[in-house]
Amino acid sequence: MEKIKHKPKNNYLYYWLRHTCMLLALLFYTSTWALSNSQPSVLSTKVSVKANDETIEQLLKKIESISDISFVYSKSKISLNHKIKRTYTSETVEYILNDALPKTVTYATSKKKIILKKKEIPVKISQNQDHGRLVGIITDINGNFLPYANIIVEGRSIGTISDEVGKFSLELELGSYVLVVQYLGYLETNLEVTIKENETTTVTVILKENAQELDGTVVYGKIARGQAKALNEQKNADNIKNVVSYEQFSKYADRNAAEALQRIPGVALSRDQGEGELISIRGLSPRFNAVQVNGTRIPSPDPDTDRAVGLDLLQADLMESIVVNKTLTPDMDGDAIGGTVNFNLKQAPDKPILNASVSGGFNQQDSEFEEYGKDLQSYSVVMGKRFLNNKIGLIGAGSYYKTNRGSLLDQYTYTDDTSLDIEEKRNNDYDVKRVRYGLMLSPDIQFNENNGLKLLFNYNVYDDDEIRRLVDYLVTDGEEERETRNRGEYQKHMLYQLSGDHNLDLMDISYRLSYTEAEEDMPYRTYWRYGRDIDYSGLSNDELTNLGVSDDPNPDTQLYLNRIRFDNNLTNDKNYEGQLDVEIPFNLFGMESQLKVGGKMRSKSRISDAKRSQLDVDEDVNPFPINGGNFGFIDVRANDSEASQVGGLDEFVVDEDQGDGSDYKAEEDASAAYIKLTLGLADNLSLVTGVRYEKTTNKYTAIRADDFNSINEFSYDNFLPSAQIKYNFNTNTLLRVAYSTGFTRPPFSALIPGPDVVNIDERTITRKNPEIAPSTVNNFDIIFEKYSKNLGVFSIGVFGKFINNQIQTQKSFETINNDLYTVYQSINGESAKAMGVEVSLVHKFLNDGVPFLKWFGVSTNYTYAFSEQKISTVEDDEVITRTLPFESPENIFNLGLFYENPKIGLTFTISTVYRDAILIDLGTNELNDFYFGEEFHLDISASQRITNKLSAFVQLNNLTNQLEREYFGSPSEDFTRIHQTEGYGFWGSLGLKFEL
Repeated sequence: MEKIKHKPKNNYLYYWLRHTCMLLALLFYTSTWALSNSQPSVLSTKVSVKANDETIEQLLKKIESISDISFVYSKSKISLNHKIKRTYTSETVEYILNDALPKTVTYATSKKKIILKKKEIPVKISQNQDHGRLVGIITDINGNFLPYANIIVEGRSIGTISDEVGKFSLELELGSYVLVVQYLGYLETNLEVTIKENETTTVTVILKENAQELDGTVVYGKIARGQAKALNEQKNADNIKNVVSYEQFSKYADRNAAEALQRIPGVALSRDQGEGELISIRGLSPRFNAVQVNGTRIPSPDPDTDRAVGLDLLQADLMESIVVNKTLTPDMDGDAIGGTVNFNLKQAPDKPILNASVSGGFNQQDSEFEEYGKDLQSYSVVMGKRFLNNKIGLIGAGSYYKTNRGSLLDQYTYTDDTSLDIEEKRNNDYDVKRVRYGLMLSPDIQFNENNGLKLLFNYNVYDDDEIRRLVDYLVTDGEEERETRNRGEYQKHMLYQLSGDHNLDLMDISYRLSYTEAEEDMPYRTYWRYGRDIDYSGLSNDELTNLGVSDDPNPDTQLYLNRIRFDNNLTNDKNYEGQLDVEIPFNLFGMESQLKVGGKMRSKSRISDAKRSQLDVDEDVNPFPINGGNFGFIDVRANDSEASQVGGLDEFVVDEDQGDGSDYKAEEDASAAYIKLTLGLADNLSLVTGVRYEKTTNKYTAIRADDFNSINEFSYDNFLPSAQIKYNFNTNTLLRVAYSTGFTRPPFSALIPGPDVVNIDERTITRKNPEIAPSTVNNFDIIFEKYSKNLGVFSIGVFGKFINNQIQTQKSFETINNDLYTVYQSINGESAKAMGVEVSLVHKFLNDGVPFLKWFGVSTNYTYAFSEQKISTVEDDEVITRTLPFESPENIFNLGLFYENPKIGLTFTISTVYRDAILIDLGTNELNDFYFGEEFHLDISASQRITNKLSAFVQLNNLTNQLEREYFGSPSEDFTRIHQTEGYGFWGSLGLKFEL
């Protein structure tokens, strides 16, 4: 059978498209059935009409002339003589009437007639204690919904907040009221409403932007609109969180979801080949955080990161907003000690959209080899529209990103703990071809104002092909080894989700059903190792330090192939998830309050199957020499035809089972129930409290550990109370005080039953611990927030996290056949803590009266996080306990300076990120602990409007050419030594963006 050369699996896309088409057909069949007997309202008729300084009455006559609509009114009772100057293009009659009619005029419909009449004068609130329902939606003048708006009943201690699609509902006594609607970045609006017996009153509130007037033209940028939505959600939230819209984070030079998060207070980033991958939140490492897409938990496909999710898989261009929840309420997953990150994908717009972008660029690279080149490419498109009188919505988006990267890593080890004499110098030269692409499709049905369904399909792929050239100068042993590693790493993530919202008279019901799958396939990861003896006695310590990847310290001898190894690894993680929430509004002592109850179930099935095979090559029987400074079998894997040249490879047993207990099947079922109370305690004081219960049941099975008890079954319960108080000094100034609890489940790799996993090459032993328990945490937070009408915000807060049963890696040492091995085992350590302060400022100088700064703004934040954990090391049967920080930086600083001039269509952003050192691993003592050094990144992005729909943009990254440095010992101490440096160079791209 013909062998195919390390190509990614493409059948994932086929299955995704097939299931998508099936679900789409089901959705539209359901929608056709639901809408078959509905008749479109006369108010939904769309017309194009122009009022050129004409009266409203003349405008109505124009509408009559181009449609079959007639208007009925009495000139003696209402006045339509007010003149307007406005052009309406394909707008509904309802929209035109709401925009043009004076507030003293209302209307009703009868078949093809629209009856205009004078509004009733508001009367005093009825003494009748019967109640009615008021429902409505908040939009801007273009029909775009406005989520998280404040709705207040004037003169009453009653109010609410619109939901994520701008809808709201209130229970009120019979009578007439004045609603006050407030939204950051928009003008406050008052609306008269009357609640009648046995009726649900429905209103649409249209807000006008608090825009800047430029030469008679009102300008309010798209970036500002997105930021307005994000800040209103953040301000009106029940908990402490940060919200960033796509319009906001897309103005930075960030390439994926992880990099977009690095601008948020308290978030630190770790990188892979210079690109963002994992995040830590508030001093806690990635394993303490939860990651979601549209509220559905994302499994991790990477066995190296275990429960931590690498965010470089997710495409930023498919996202509508990013939410970082830093405190938990009872209706949120409890297994998030650090925080929860939720990526909200784009949804069907109220107006048709067509956005597309294309860009190209290059990576500078520090690699000495460029097998794959240096190019960078990016493409994205978003299309969306509503159909059938806005009953059906559909949005589709796609994104493709390719980057050929290179990096050079230099690594040093020394003869003893305090020496600077080189024992070993290692170089790794990486040549990487990396491709990401994502697809998203989301149809929805809006049956009426109160009932809707939505489907979501999301598919992300990360394909990484890599050539690594390694040279190891073993000075003490008098040897040199050169190794070529060829590998592919193919990840995918699929999400299918059905969600529904139903606003009933007495309650609101929402539900979500999800299936998500993540997989990493690494087939035929092949290592070709060559070796020779070499005398280093003639080289000084400085010369040894500077030996490069292509140097030849002894040109008189060749290296010979002496070993071939390959790995075939697969990790697959599937989640089935269902959630139901019921919210019941009620009045308590005249204050608007809510009771919310619900439950959630998630069933996980995970497989990790890692196989390794190895063949030692006799150079006397099968000589395959290379000269010094060179490498052999580049971009050749063990299943390629070129590999057949190596004698004995036919005896190489592909997919040989090792039986070492490192592979497993895991089943994890989590169920939860909660009660959440939102109580209005006073006009400006509210309390959110309740409790969440979660039960976790696990079953772990070792795949090939036949001589051991290969099944580990256990379960545990967590009760998670919380309370959060919000005090509003005024509409835009508030103080939050929060207490919440949470937990972190043990890592998969620690719970596998079976024997030790022994790595002879690295002289390490990984030991299991099926008895490990989850960590729990008590969180305390206080934060002050002040928002400005110009879409700015200042916040300062302090937090404390106190962790019990902290899960940590214990290190011990054992001697096997006179060789010293390091033993790693996950254990429950002593209590740990993380405390800190966050300060954030976003400010635009638009209205500060300084002409030079008019279009400038600043976005900056600083986080100080002090963390402490006690780590034990076992040496000579003696337990040594040390106090160390978590794997997270102590100081993080972000600064973004931006310029947004809508008059000339120019925007640019200069952004910097600083973080200090991070502890990443333990050595035998404090002199050998491993730390990442501090980093400072500088990025620039700019966009220039060419026409109303077309703009050009440029993105430049890592202009500081920041190296990733790793040290023996803390860099802040007097004695520290460099362990390794890795450089990536800078990269940049230039492109065009089209927006309809």
